[in-house]
This record gives sequence, structure tokens and C-alpha cells, in this order.
Amino acid sequence: MPLHWKKILPGFIIRRIESHPQLQGIVSNTGWMMGDKIFRKAIGLVVGVLLARYLGPELFGEFSYALALVMILTPVALLSLDMMSIKRLIQQPSSRDEVLGTSFILMTAGGVIAFGLALALTFLLRPGDSLMHWLVGILAAGSLVQAFIIIEFWFES
Repeated sequence: MPLHWKKILPGFIIRRIESHPQLQGIVSNTGWMMGDKIFRKAIGLVVGVLLARYLGPELFGEFSYALALVMILTPVALLSLDMMSIKRLIQQPSSRDEVLGTSFILMTAGGVIAFGLALALTFLLRPGDSLMHWLVGILAAGSLVQAFIIIEFWFES
């Protein structure tokens, strides 16, 4: 167990963790995952503030509209496979390749559908607004590569 943890945690927790090597791995992995989430949120906050200041109220409003439209369709791309895949990987580790492959194919298909829906909705709702078409197209392209998040499923399991 790293020394910096020994300074923070109470003694009875340190003894329990040190007596179970498997628990040390769990604590380490959990720490890395929490650190990753905190780091991503902090970077997202800084980038969001800088983007709002750079674009100004009108253009940031356009960007927010496009982002909201794409985020409404994001569940179509994910198909709620995240928790189901992780649960299946934990329950049946031997079927790892099958679960990850199927999740990848389904999420890729969902991403293509979400991309198409986002563009279709933009052309319906804002027919003459080429800036909005480009914004939604660029932001929705992220749903096409969303399927690669399955690598994270394997690590989380």
C-alpha cells in the first residue's frame, strides 16, 4: 500500500487493507477511477468557462443549443449498455470477448442512428441555418466513436 494513504486513513482501515491483497487492488483501482472522474470534471469546467468567455453570449447560445440537441440523442447511441455490459463481465468473465464485441457493434449502430437523427432534426428545426448544421454535425460525430468506451467497461469490471 502506498505510503501517502497511510497518512490519511485511520489505523484500523490500514490494517484491514494490508491484510487483504485483493482489497489493496480494489482500493487502488477505485482511487484511480475517482481521480479520473474528478480530473475530467475539473477540465470540463475550465474549458466550459473559457469557451463561454471566448464565444460570447450569442455564439455560446448557439453552441449550447447544438450540444443540447446532440445530448438528447446520446442515450440512443449508448443503448444503456454500460451497466449491463459491466454486470455481465463481472458475472461471466469467460464471455468477455462476446460481451465486448456485441456491445461495440450495438453501440456503433446506435451512434450511426443518433448521428443521423441529430442531423435530420437540425435540418427540420433550423432549415436555413448552416452554422447550426455544422455545429450539430461536428458534435454528433462524437456519437460515432462513443462505442470505444467499451474498453472502459472492461477496466471497470
